[in-house]
Amino acid sequence: MRTPFEYRSCARALIKKKWREVVQTSAIIMALSMVCTLPSSISYLQKFQISSSPWMTSIYIAITFLPIFIIPIQYALHIALLNRTRESEANILQDTWQQTETHYLRLFIVGLLTTLITTLVGIVTLGIGAIVLSYAYRMVPYLLHDYPELSAHKALKISREMMKGYKRKLFVLDLSFIGWLLACVFTLGLATLFVIPWMHTSSALFYEDLKAKTIVEKVD
Repeated sequence: MRTPFEYRSCARALIKKKWREVVQTSAIIMALSMVCTLPSSISYLQKFQISSSPWMTSIYIAITFLPIFIIPIQYALHIALLNRTRESEANILQDTWQQTETHYLRLFIVGLLTTLITTLVGIVTLGIGAIVLSYAYRMVPYLLHDYPELSAHKALKISREMMKGYKRKLFVLDLSFIGWLLACVFTLGLATLFVIPWMHTSSALFYEDLKAKTIVEKVD
């Protein structure tokens, strides 16, 4: 496995030539995420309470879970950036939407399952388990792309197996971006449009190295 510096450097070189596409795609996904989270944020700020009306209760539940529908698009960006690590010259924005259109339902099911498991474990373990599982399941979108025959359950299982003994390494890689994440704060989130895809590209490179060491025989 490479060092965090090597992953960052290689990932940056890969997306530097595509930075406009990266920023455009990130901006669109961020805007969609904000639109989906806005209703629940407004209801919280207004101290909206679930009334006795089933209709109002249904509305509240719907707007609370609305952000889940963005997960497939986020996964699609992960896949587009994985393709970029494989020297794909495809437009990242177009590749992201193509992956979304083609695999939305499959990505949604896996994203929903991952979110539910992580949330439930996080509640029981006061958040610690959710952090651990977020690393255990980090390889899921890449596995779904490389192995279309995988079920949601199988993809989660293989990702957990792949990440045994490697979660700390990936955590250290993420931690190495701390300075850039602080820059996102100081730029009011604008730097996020490039930094987050940069992190995703580093994760894709991490997956490629990890896959070479651990994966192929476990998929069959």
